[in-house]
Order: sequence, then C-alpha cells, then structure tokens
Amino acid sequence: MDRPPTIKLPGTNTKERSRNQYVTLEYQHVFSPRLLNTLRFGFNRSNHESVNERTLNIPPSLSWIAGQPFGYLTVSGMATEDFGDYRLPRLDRLNNWQFGDTVFLSAEPRHQDGL
Repeated sequence: MDRPPTIKLPGTNTKERSRNQYVTLEYQHVFSPRLLNTLRFGFNRSNHESVNERTLNIPPSLSWIAGQPFGYLTVSGMATEDFGDYRLPRLDRLNNWQFGDTVFLSAEPRHQDGL
C-alpha cells in the first residue's frame, strides 16, 4: 500500500543573494626582437549574503531566552535546517588581488661553422 508523501512545513526560509565580479588587465611591451615583458593584474570579488526569514509566527513566550527572538535548532548529524540555520545572518566577502610580471628573453641562435 502506497503512503501519501509527507509534507513538512519549514519554520524558516533562507534568503540568499550573491554577486561575483572579475577583472583582468594585461600589458605587453616588446623591447627588442629578443626581449618581451608581460605585466598582468587581476581582481576578483565575491559577495554572498544569507539570512533566515521566519515563516511561522512564534510567540515570544516560547523563546528559549527571555527577551530574545526564538532561536534555531541544530542537532549534529541530523537535517534540522527546517528550523533555521543558527549561523545566519551572514555576509561573506572575498577580495582576491593578483599581480604578475614576466620577462621573456630568447637566446641568440648559435651559428655552426661550415654550414
């Protein structure tokens, strides 16, 4: 006999927003037929915001700490995200700068006598 699917009503929704930006610049200069310089610059920025948004109206009298909003329940080893993520709200920003300068020098070809 088939069971109907279980419907779980989450206590929170997690709103997330992210944005990534990348820029790379390169400049090459030829000093001579044997000498080349390449200069590179890069910048990467990543932003990620996450926040819990309650979907259930929980009376303040049920709060675990008087005067504070109702907390979040997390049990190690179990999926308890339906009750919210205690690590939120969170704003993660990563700025990554890169710089490189390379000089290429080619050797003179060797001449062999008698050829």
